[in-house]
Amino acid sequence: SLSATSTTAININGGSVITTGAQTYTGPALLGADTTLTSTTSGAISFSSTLNSASGNRNLTVNAANGNITFTGAIGGTTPLGFLTAKALVSTNDISFGSTSNFNSASPITVIAGRNISLANTMTNSGTGAVYLRTDYTATGTGTVTVTTGNITATAGGVNIYYNPTTFGVQDTIYSGSGAATKYM
Repeated sequence: SLSATSTTAININGGSVITTGAQTYTGPALLGADTTLTSTTSGAISFSSTLNSASGNRNLTVNAANGNITFTGAIGGTTPLGFLTAKALVSTNDISFGSTSNFNSASPITVIAGRNISLANTMTNSGTGAVYLRTDYTATGTGTVTVTTGNITATAGGVNIYYNPTTFGVQDTIYSGSGAATKYM
């Protein structure tokens, strides 16, 4: 397990952080370089505050083998991240975004959850890449996508949402941008 705490900044300066247990980042986090965070056996990966690129648009990959992924604060509120790939693939795992999420990437923003994805506010990719959200990865029939406030925007790329059709929580009006919005069941 890993627990990093700071009231000013947790500097994550690239490479890979691999643990068998949980990873907890308590305080504002700054990506100084492209980074991959992985929990290999069991354990959630969580950010309790803001997450920004220190400079440029840094890429983040987050893999939780058997745990939830939680972003409580704004992502890219000061400096947008490049791409985000977040995967929590076990059937009981969720991925949640507690505030706005801003990206600027030619690569897709990819979020894959074993069960649910929830966005408390707007998710935007101002680059040319698409936004992909997939729930119910293990096909148990329990996945939902929920957007509480705001919308999902891909400025030039498309928005693609894969979900369990009986529990779809996103309305057609939440999409914006020039790319196509496609829902898959």
